[in-house]
Amino acid sequence: MPRSSLSSADINPMARGSVVSGVTIIHKDNRLFSNNNSTNDEDINKDNSRSDSSYSSVQMGSNILKEEIISLKLEITHKDKGIKQKDSQIYKLQTEVSTQKKELAASRAYAIKLENDIRDLEHSLLIQKQKQSSSVNADFNRQSPFSDNSNKSESENLKSWFLEQRMRQMELEICKQDNKISNLSDKLLDLRFDNNNQSTRSRQRQNRGRQNNANKYSRNERSQFDRHSENKHCKFQNDFADFSGGMSFRHDESQPNSLHIDTSGSENETNSVVNGQTNNSDNFLGNIHSRGKSKCQTQARKRFHEKSEQIYIPPKKANETSTAEVPTSSTGKVGLHTERQFNDAHNGSIHKNVGKDIHVQEPHDNEISIDSVLNILSFNIEGFLSNNMYLSMLEKRADIIMLQEHWLHNREKQALEEFLTDFLCLVKCFDDDKTNDPTERRRGHAGVAICVNKKLQNLVELLPDGCNRVIAIRLNVKQPLVLICVYMPTRGGNITIEDFKTVLDELSEMIEKYLPTSDIIIGGDMNASLHRNERKIPRDTVFDEFLKSNGLSIPSTCKKQSTFFHFNNRDESQIDYFVETSAMVKKYLSFNREFQNLSTHDPIMISINCCIERMDISTSDPRPLRIKWDKIDKQKYENLLQERLTEFSDVAVVETAENIENILTKFSDIIVTTAESLCPKRKNNLREKGIGPQK
Repeated sequence: MPRSSLSSADINPMARGSVVSGVTIIHKDNRLFSNNNSTNDEDINKDNSRSDSSYSSVQMGSNILKEEIISLKLEITHKDKGIKQKDSQIYKLQTEVSTQKKELAASRAYAIKLENDIRDLEHSLLIQKQKQSSSVNADFNRQSPFSDNSNKSESENLKSWFLEQRMRQMELEICKQDNKISNLSDKLLDLRFDNNNQSTRSRQRQNRGRQNNANKYSRNERSQFDRHSENKHCKFQNDFADFSGGMSFRHDESQPNSLHIDTSGSENETNSVVNGQTNNSDNFLGNIHSRGKSKCQTQARKRFHEKSEQIYIPPKKANETSTAEVPTSSTGKVGLHTERQFNDAHNGSIHKNVGKDIHVQEPHDNEISIDSVLNILSFNIEGFLSNNMYLSMLEKRADIIMLQEHWLHNREKQALEEFLTDFLCLVKCFDDDKTNDPTERRRGHAGVAICVNKKLQNLVELLPDGCNRVIAIRLNVKQPLVLICVYMPTRGGNITIEDFKTVLDELSEMIEKYLPTSDIIIGGDMNASLHRNERKIPRDTVFDEFLKSNGLSIPSTCKKQSTFFHFNNRDESQIDYFVETSAMVKKYLSFNREFQNLSTHDPIMISINCCIERMDISTSDPRPLRIKWDKIDKQKYENLLQERLTEFSDVAVVETAENIENILTKFSDIIVTTAESLCPKRKNNLREKGIGPQK
């Protein structure tokens, strides 16, 4: 059937309002079709507007969530700040609690001290009362002899009470000593553990050597061992002779008439010193390196009193004859038992030549030089201002002190010489070649110094070589000696191996310059080791090559001994050395750790022999002659002075601020020379001595 022949009745009435592909099918009215199309567009626009509104609402919701997140983050940061503030408050409270605990401990100690003082006062009062009662009862006893029993009972009661108090004190002291002994035993166990780990094999070898020596020598021959063998024997024992932790000092510094033992002749004596401790001493070499068992210590003390020593006698003048002879021992040397006789014979005039530790023999009349012993000490002080108390103890042992890392600025150089009043201090600082703003307070670092006893200052010559890490002096003795103090660059930071080599090159130039005319000793903190336990670092090999290329050597008496101890209490090494061009060092000492030492380094010290030339002492009076005006023609003096002043004024001299001092000096010279020219000359009435007897 054709499409046009269909009627409206043939069409399904349910299909009139149907939409096919979004278009309403209406066959009768074309206008209705167009209207339906317009309504369709409106629906689509409505849908689009709805989707836009939903998108905007979602976007608004996301913005709100972002704002909430930001606010939550701010709250979290505020809470974190509050927590940090509370943590800081807790830390402050903890520090306050710790300080309060320390103060409480100090107050307890002070209270204990006060209690002891009160007990002492009570004892003194009781003794005083006892004396008074005894004095009062003395007269009464004379009159009433029947009261002896009562007095005896009272005195016995008093004595018993006093003994009880004394027993309590002894118990307290015993408790204290027990605590000290327990602490020292713990330290001893630690030392034994460390020593066993480090030198087990060396101990076994030494034990074998000691057994062989015991079989070889008899009992009488063992007592004649030198000090080095005994101290070496004591060194490998696991015990110490002195746990006091204090300082033991040399005799000749503690007692004015005591004499020093010269041990420079023994070349094998190293790294050990006999602990010769006195009651009034104030030096500290007894804690150096050798502490042995009681047997070794007693043998060393016996030898200390038996060994002879060299004494310095002042040089005799030309017109002076020796009237007192030095009494000698059976061996022909001066002994300790002759000390008082010698002092009385010379009216106590025992002098020390050049330095506190220089002891020389009496020169003959035809000699022009004096054999002396110099002690040279090297110490990385790590801050002079903080560690000067330990330095005050070191100055009593050495004639020359080499310091590294004094940490002083250029403007603070004088502080070292003001502290060491008996020393001439030559100082180099890190900012010598810099111009810093004085308002900038930069932390001091590095710096070297050489401090020489003022009795040696006439022999000292400062050398101009070296950077601010190197300082050198020359001692103008019979064989000139150049002493170089060096602080080598450390590892880390901006410092490289090239900086280390640069300082070594400077030292090589100085050695090449002064070696033909002088002996050379270099001491200081090398920051390189020749005895490092672990694998060597590059600077160790560079330092070893430097020594070989310049003919330098470590003294044969230097042993393997750590001189640097890291603050982590684990790492240690030997980086402080003395090196020499010839075999001059007779004794090489390494110090033990001391509680007074705030540095991570231990001092080292050497003893050398040197020959100091005697200086002719003028017997004439250096003071100017006194002008006797009563014997001068004053009129003639005025005329002559006027003539000379007019001659000087005729010379055209422009007075300026630079030459005013020279002009005044010339005026004063004219006045003095004029007066001296008119003084009558003194007559030397020398009476001739007859050869024959006086009539």
